[in-house]
Amino acid sequence: GELDPSLLRITYSSEEKAKPPRICCVEDEVLIRKMYKRVLIKKYFDPSSVVLGKTKEETQKAAEFILKGGFRAVILDQNLVYDGELLLGTDILKELRTCGFTGVILMRSANNEPADIDLYIKSGADGVLSKSETSAKVAAAINAALEERSRRSSNPLHFAARTSMGTAPDATRVSYRVSNIRNSRYTDNNPTEDDNSTVNDSRSNCRSGNSVANSAHRQGLAQV
Repeated sequence: GELDPSLLRITYSSEEKAKPPRICCVEDEVLIRKMYKRVLIKKYFDPSSVVLGKTKEETQKAAEFILKGGFRAVILDQNLVYDGELLLGTDILKELRTCGFTGVILMRSANNEPADIDLYIKSGADGVLSKSETSAKVAAAINAALEERSRRSSNPLHFAARTSMGTAPDATRVSYRVSNIRNSRYTDNNPTEDDNSTVNDSRSNCRSGNSVANSAHRQGLAQV
């Protein structure tokens, strides 16, 4: 039979909308996980929000955990490395979309070339952030994406389940460029020490190896 459009709506009670969203972050870098806990979540989001990625096993089960966790938004790193083994955030992303996750998903990666961004959006991401953005700007991007999804959910047919290979519905194919967000609620002219540590840590990443992994993954999508 036909899919009931009401099942595709993203609905939250007025009480849920009034309080900070509950989010989940998946990241392998220790400093960035600390920043998520100590700054991003503490200042901007529900305190029950969760940070994953400490171990390979935890990351491998991230999609399952997120699907059961009642999260409204997710931040994913792309290249998650554990003892030389690479796990891809886009694989988690596609699993979430294929299983019906309708919350916001933002990719936050040091690899933000046009081809990388195209990969993230085609895999189902609502938007893309660089690792150098402050917590305030990350929070602004998440809230902007949540507002956009809430607005578009009034037309549930935008969220028809075209989830082959985790492809995002047209309504969510927007790359939120955080530098364009001007929201005084999230302005932070004094980044914390954790934010600065995150910037320095992201700059030290080896982009060449990660770019190779992304290139191979893009080729895999192209062949399907």
